[in-house]
Amino acid sequence: APLGIVSDQRPRAGTPVDKARAETLFVTVSPKQRPPRFPWDSLVVDLLSGALKKPPRPKPTPVQPTPVEPTPVQPSPEPVAPPPVAAQPVVPPRVVQDTTRVPDLLENTPEMVIAALKRSRLNLVILGRENSDEVAAGKVFRQVPAAKTEVATNSNVAVWYSTGPHPVSRTLTVPRVLGLTLADAADSLRRSRLRPGFTDYLKRQGGNGTVVHQSPHEGDQAHQNDAVDLTIITPPSRIPVPSVLTMTRESARQRLASAGLRVGRVTLVAQPGATIGIVSQKPAGGATADSGALVDLVENRRAEPRTVLVPDLSGKSVAAADSILKRDSLALGDVLRPAANAADRVIDQRPPAGQSVPAGSAVIVALQGTQATLRVPSVVAMPLESARRVLADSGFTQLSIGGGGDTLTSASIVESQVPPAGTFARPTVVVSLVAKPPPPPPEVPNLVGLRRDEAQAAATIDSLRIVVVSAVRRLRLSDEVVSQNPVARSPRRQDRTVDVIVEVPLIPPVAAAILALGVVGGAGAVAAKRWPRPHANTSPPPSSVILKPVTDEPGMPVLDAEGHDTLIRKSFTLRFDQESGPWTLEVPGNSLIKPEEPSDA
Repeated sequence: APLGIVSDQRPRAGTPVDKARAETLFVTVSPKQRPPRFPWDSLVVDLLSGALKKPPRPKPTPVQPTPVEPTPVQPSPEPVAPPPVAAQPVVPPRVVQDTTRVPDLLENTPEMVIAALKRSRLNLVILGRENSDEVAAGKVFRQVPAAKTEVATNSNVAVWYSTGPHPVSRTLTVPRVLGLTLADAADSLRRSRLRPGFTDYLKRQGGNGTVVHQSPHEGDQAHQNDAVDLTIITPPSRIPVPSVLTMTRESARQRLASAGLRVGRVTLVAQPGATIGIVSQKPAGGATADSGALVDLVENRRAEPRTVLVPDLSGKSVAAADSILKRDSLALGDVLRPAANAADRVIDQRPPAGQSVPAGSAVIVALQGTQATLRVPSVVAMPLESARRVLADSGFTQLSIGGGGDTLTSASIVESQVPPAGTFARPTVVVSLVAKPPPPPPEVPNLVGLRRDEAQAAATIDSLRIVVVSAVRRLRLSDEVVSQNPVARSPRRQDRTVDVIVEVPLIPPVAAAILALGVVGGAGAVAAKRWPRPHANTSPPPSSVILKPVTDEPGMPVLDAEGHDTLIRKSFTLRFDQESGPWTLEVPGNSLIKPEEPSDA
């Protein structure tokens, strides 16, 4: 490739981003052999040698980003001289919709870096190998973007590997390059025996292409040929705004993101008769805006019933509760008073506080009695043990249990309760429960004598599973269950399985059928040869059954005489009994009725 041109860039051309991103450029240079004691990149050696051999050197022209598809560089465990950069083929841009977080790669080996980036769906780019006093040789001591940064999937992550501590040499003072262009900043760093490192571009209003941040900062100490990262602010580019009218909100977001814009404020409206979706946008479609600008949308939705949250009325008076409910577009329902002299204070409500209900719903409240009362919970159809626990949790500890005689256990089922569920009672009241013995456990059905598929169906109905422990071949036409364990009408196992022994035909059904057909066919052929043939003149005797019609002859349908062109349909039924003679229906040639006699008439 020609020298001095941009051969690679990151991010890739055409990749959509959710915010302004920096661009990394790769410039082609002639490869040079690295000095044995200094592991510098060939680019830095070439720039330094050119600055020493040809003073004064004219200021270089800033390199503008060129959309060329990069090729990720695979890491190498040993520091070697980088090969010459060859021109890479241009790959069509690919839209990336998902995002991921950049993993922490510091102090990781090349194998660990490859595995971590593969898990995060990111690409690896090795930008250099430099000295580091903090990180051991062969491990990452710097990465861009930083760890935990959210980026698009398949983005590039640049790393620098350490080649060990700096050789013993004096340090240099980093000059100030803020406010300079990229070319001036690079020239100033080279004169100070430093070099420009990673360049980050930010798009901001009023940007003029100058450096706004540098790392290391002005006045910091650095070693010779150390890199200084720069951040340059540039003005945003103007792009056309696409039209997203009639689209859904998600489709509009994707359309704007592909154009380099973002969704701003979304206003929801309900316009009868209007198209469902985006009905307005600002800026309008066809206008121009800065890249990354926000586009406000107005979305039309179908009118939905308004719901409100039920407020907490505990401790409020009836008047205060009514006022609060009206303020929240609700209504006061029934007021439950446990006594005539009940205190004017709400202790319970239905629906409960915080529940979402349609606007205008009624809220039932219960007032506090002269003594504290509690709502009795429902324990009907519960086991006795569960009923005791539920009542105790509600504040009722005195129980009376009856029914069932001596067969009551903790698994007995509650049939009725007094006081009824939903009423209010004092905590000292005795709750009477009537229980019945628990139902007997289901028994195992009888599967003996059934075919295997029938036994499987019967077991499935009872939520059981059959296990064939043995299949014995016998002289029979079909398979059959001959034994089961557990036996019929015995308690079930915990795992709900039934072991069965099945007898299967000695010969498979298909083979037996073919054999039977052959035997029957052979026997039929032999019998046909020996069977006497009937005489050729033999005819069946004449039938003595004579049919005659017993219904009147039907009339022909005619058109309405009034001239209304109405076809009068007439239906009739023919019945025949024994000794009936032949009967024929004669139809005129100009009639609409067409005679038709079936083949078996």
